[in-house]
Amino acid sequence: MATDVIQDGSVVPAPAAPVAPPPSEPRRTPRLYRRRFLLVYTLLGAALGGAAAGIVLALGADIGASTPWSTWRPTASGISAARQIAEHVAPRYRLPNGKQLVDVIAKAPSVSPGNQTIPVRYVAVRGSKGHQDEIVDVSASNSVMFSLCGLGPSCSIATGTPSVARGRLVRREILELALYTFKYVGGIEHVIAFM
Repeated sequence: MATDVIQDGSVVPAPAAPVAPPPSEPRRTPRLYRRRFLLVYTLLGAALGGAAAGIVLALGADIGASTPWSTWRPTASGISAARQIAEHVAPRYRLPNGKQLVDVIAKAPSVSPGNQTIPVRYVAVRGSKGHQDEIVDVSASNSVMFSLCGLGPSCSIATGTPSVARGRLVRREILELALYTFKYVGGIEHVIAFM
């Protein structure tokens, strides 16, 4: 330590020794920061990729373990499978009194006036609003026809008074027949329902 110098009776502190600045950190170059950011982004990308792969694997495992489309399926093929579908679906639709709503007959697309059978070759399909009507070519090889006939007097829609609710129920039965057919009968492109 420096001693104080006395001048004219006053004490003057001795000049302090110059203080050395603290040692500075080595200057980091932008290149060093670039490497660190690259490392951090690489780790984040790997974590994101791993999470995405985990989600895909988890969802894939759930899809394979889902319940079957239906617990029932026809054992035959072709028109015989369509007949089995009709026999399976028809008894499930009933009137409030418990009687079956309609009988369902599966066959190749045809109409039977009198004693003859005439194959149906074309079907007119009404287009939705803004779309034109369409003529569809059908054949026995790619189409099946379900005839739904009420079980009441003179083959009416059902025993009793027709109603909007009964009509809706018959349309639902037709939809179920079509879904089973498209799912289980190979090569079918058209399902025709004739009420």
